[in-house]
Amino acid sequence: MPDGDGIQATRRILAREPGTEVVILTRRLTMRLVDSMRRTRADGAGIRPVRSRLTPREWEALDLLCASQSTDEIADTLVLSSETVRSHIKNLLRKLAVSSRQAAVEEARKMRAGLAVAEEPAGPFQAAAA
Repeated sequence: MPDGDGIQATRRILAREPGTEVVILTRRLTMRLVDSMRRTRADGAGIRPVRSRLTPREWEALDLLCASQSTDEIADTLVLSSETVRSHIKNLLRKLAVSSRQAAVEEARKMRAGLAVAEEPAGPFQAAAA
């Protein structure tokens, strides 16, 4: 910044507008966000809402369910036992309030519908990529 650093700018902002929330992005974080958004598939697979009921591991299992992987294939991919994968799937079904794997896949598609990035983004980032 030409006339100071981010800390000084934050202090000036808060002095003028005490209730303002300030988010500081470092160059490294910005580049990671840009890189992850570039690698996000057009169908939204792999992106997740910033605030989610699911744990990161449950999202990983759900991503693989969306890719039509079986329990054993998911276990191999995540290097987990099949029982652990079944537990993750049971938990995500409960949290998503659905009763089948297919319904969970459809729910994931609905949650991602507003988050998926078009081939040429037209606005600011809306989601965090995995």
